[in-house]
Amino acid sequence: MSYNYDMNTPPDAQTIRIWTHTLRSLRLIAALTGARMVPVLDRLITEELRRIHQERQLERVLWRCRTLSTTALQQRITAWERCHVCLTRDQQEAELKDLREDFPDSAAIHSHVLQDVLARLDQTYQAFFRRLKAGKAGEKPGVPRFQGRNRWHSFTYKE
Repeated sequence: MSYNYDMNTPPDAQTIRIWTHTLRSLRLIAALTGARMVPVLDRLITEELRRIHQERQLERVLWRCRTLSTTALQQRITAWERCHVCLTRDQQEAELKDLREDFPDSAAIHSHVLQDVLARLDQTYQAFFRRLKAGKAGEKPGVPRFQGRNRWHSFTYKE
């Protein structure tokens, strides 16, 4: 059986299980026979598994940031439609503490990362209102939109 692994695409769960099983088998054989395991193969598999684990952790953080952004945007839209009230960044940041208590997944992310997500949304709103105020003829101000998975690639630490 030939197997080609493209390093640019994440492996599926079965491939990860095969690599993990192979690594354990090689280590067991080396321990039983007293032979030295091929260190290059051991290092390659270990590093690849570590890289995959780190990528998945980063994807989880990006997903949580995108979810927070979507939720905060929806909250601002709903507040305006129902009560004609504009929510500020400070008001939404004040709710982060309760959010982190209610959702342990969000508590795993540094608070500065979550605050920066709200700062990004606030900058988007400020730019929208600036364009709306300028009101150039024939130009749409561009209402803030929900960001899909392919449009949210980074997070930052505020400092």
